[in-house]
Amino acid sequence: MLRPGGRRRRCAAPQGVSGHLSPLRPSPPLSPEIKIPIPDGTLIRVRPIAPNPQLIAGARIRAEGEGIPAFVRADKVTLTATGTVLDLSTPPRAPGVPHALAMLDDSSIVLQVVNTQEGDVDSLVLQDGATVKLPPKLRDQAGDTLTVGTKLTARGEGGTYGTVKAFRADSVQLASGQIFSEPASRAAKGSPY
Repeated sequence: MLRPGGRRRRCAAPQGVSGHLSPLRPSPPLSPEIKIPIPDGTLIRVRPIAPNPQLIAGARIRAEGEGIPAFVRADKVTLTATGTVLDLSTPPRAPGVPHALAMLDDSSIVLQVVNTQEGDVDSLVLQDGATVKLPPKLRDQAGDTLTVGTKLTARGEGGTYGTVKAFRADSVQLASGQIFSEPASRAAKGSPY
């Protein structure tokens, strides 16, 4: 593959680099890597590890991983003086755990109405920051009455994420007492929506 200017781009390949550690370079904040320079100019990047008293400037190491000769993303670093091997390969991610939904309700004033491309009410942003998604049947019933400034209480399944509630409404009750709700519960129909 050619880079701009006609230079050939180097492809990452298995690399093994040996050398003495130079002082560690600080990584930018929120960087998921630590940079380890060695005097020949090679830069070794590794995922963050617990401090190791043997991993200091002047220590002789061998880094193995993928990259190009001047830049290696190390999966394994061996401290050659002691033979200690630091396994730095990325650990496998745990399988995702489905988040349990809770029944929530929120009483507030509509701050913003978010519409679909067709112009129907899709969701509401309430004054307290909650986001309420309206399913199609509920939107058909209540759509025209839900405007900015409407005081309401909405109830449905969702979660609290940090300080913000977000849920899919099963029912909406206006301050006037008028109630809009889905004709049948989703659980009874076996539908997640």
